[in-house]
Amino acid sequence: MEQEKTLSINKPRFFKLKKKLFKIINKGSDDYFFVFDVIRKKKRTRVVYDFSDTPFLFNEKWLEDCDFYFKAQFPKGLESGFFSVEDLFEYRYPYFVIRNKNKIKPSLIGIRNLGNNIDFDKMRKKYISIIKSSTMNKNIKDKFFIYFGSDQYDERVFKDNYYDEGFFYSKLSDKKSHPNKFRGDVVRWFQSDKNSYCYLGSESIGNYISLSEYHSKLSRYHYNINVSGFRYSIPNRFMDSFITNTRVLTDNLYIKWYVDFSDYVYEYGEVGYKKQSDLDKKSIYKRIECADKYFEERDNNINKFFNDYLSPKSFAKYVLSHC
Repeated sequence: MEQEKTLSINKPRFFKLKKKLFKIINKGSDDYFFVFDVIRKKKRTRVVYDFSDTPFLFNEKWLEDCDFYFKAQFPKGLESGFFSVEDLFEYRYPYFVIRNKNKIKPSLIGIRNLGNNIDFDKMRKKYISIIKSSTMNKNIKDKFFIYFGSDQYDERVFKDNYYDEGFFYSKLSDKKSHPNKFRGDVVRWFQSDKNSYCYLGSESIGNYISLSEYHSKLSRYHYNINVSGFRYSIPNRFMDSFITNTRVLTDNLYIKWYVDFSDYVYEYGEVGYKKQSDLDKKSIYKRIECADKYFEERDNNINKFFNDYLSPKSFAKYVLSHC
């Protein structure tokens, strides 16, 4: 019997945080910021890693104070001075963002379940275990992986200042639908397909997967389907896919990373805040089902792409290239 092949890894040569090179200023786990100084050749560079979900909000204090501000949810079109979505609404960035926009750099979001701290050894151990548990032996029949906790949402999303960005959505009110609603539709559409793995927690559709099994299960499927939520942010779902050699099918994105991933990500159209009744759902599902055609002439070595550009060592090199 042929032995199952697992994903390759450029050995665990992480770019380890050394005390002489890095000085952590503020771990920022409560505020979704890491702030640290990089000290090289007696030169100090203050770096901020903003991993908050909201693409159009920035921390004024840290943006003013830093040399480089790496934004995990980097908004497309920042140079225009506006965050615009679907021709539905437009947000003008405050002056402190425009004044410091050259400091702001695209970044990425991390892999889920590495841990909620910056303990290097613990994160490395978990990172390696995820890769070892993943397989390159994808069954041709195991096509779509669709895993959403819920299609529900807090109605207070549309209330002024309930969230910091509440003002941004309050104008929509009942004129539009919350994007989470479409998640449930996708699951229900594909749940009868025996070649798809579907889960929707709010309706108990499918079987729950524990975090310890999640990446191993995902790695057996060709496509991981994403539907953007409240803030249009890119979720962990993308990195979970890339590390397990899986492509992503998503609605249109308003975020970009520091490296182009279009060879491995297919945007199937606009969903967002459109009214459910205004969506041509059958057309969207058809485009999802035809994803194979999009990827026919594109690079298929996701494993190499991850190792070369998105692995912890590669990301560390990218950050240090600015310092």
